[in-house]
Amino acid sequence: MDAAKCEIFLRALDRGSLSRAAEELGYTPSGISRSIAALEDELGFSLLVRSRAGVVPTENGQRMIPLFRQFLYWNEQCQQVSAEIRGIDKGTITIGANYSLSYHWLPGILARFEEEHPNIHVQILEGCGRDLHNFLEERRVDFCISAYQKGPWDWLPLQDDELAAWLPADHPLAGLDAFPLTAFNDQPFILTLPGRNTDTEQLLVRNGLKPHIKYTTVDSFAAYSMVEAGLGLSINNVLMAKSWNGRVKILPLDPPQILHLGILVPNLRDASPAARKCIECVRQIVSSL
Repeated sequence: MDAAKCEIFLRALDRGSLSRAAEELGYTPSGISRSIAALEDELGFSLLVRSRAGVVPTENGQRMIPLFRQFLYWNEQCQQVSAEIRGIDKGTITIGANYSLSYHWLPGILARFEEEHPNIHVQILEGCGRDLHNFLEERRVDFCISAYQKGPWDWLPLQDDELAAWLPADHPLAGLDAFPLTAFNDQPFILTLPGRNTDTEQLLVRNGLKPHIKYTTVDSFAAYSMVEAGLGLSINNVLMAKSWNGRVKILPLDPPQILHLGILVPNLRDASPAARKCIECVRQIVSSL
């Protein structure tokens, strides 16, 4: 089985479009179609349903998705180990990252890693709780940098963070040393990434809090800007806004809500040589902060 054909099939599904997959991979749309057709011929059944809206997997195609991801993972492992044996530092790794860590930690990590390992290509998949869980389960990433998540993977702790209240600078409670959780009830609230099992959503559910969710957004800086404009309160982790300057008061929560940040690896023993190098770089960078 050809790894390139499997990658084309998965990329088409991830993007929901043959043309978008072709553009990203440097093929023509007809070349993508021929490749998938050849894979279907080899397997003896159809993998995709094509329509004007895009592409979705057939029932048999859905069953093959996790196997193709595993196949590509181990194919990359073989290439990296053989390169390492030959004394060549090369490979491709994919890192899943919480949005806040993408803003704050990743730029420095990637700069250092590229300087030390210029022939290792790094891809980033950003997401939040549910997304990262799925990335790990599907082996779409070599590892994730995230708050702790329960699951059948290895955990390497890095640093603690905490959730904090974001308030307009002139809010009546902005002068408090810490913001009581119960004070969110019935307050106008800006929720980031609704329905994605974020740390904020988990906090609200866990504590039975019922703010008045007035606005939702998929972008944390948009939430920050709306708080600054006096449109409501919000909750996010402290790291998210460390490099932002605005008229937003950031207060710790009462009681404190600690997040344990670290590296989640599907199986550290099976991690590729390139992934191990990158994990070590992450740990060195974060420990120096």
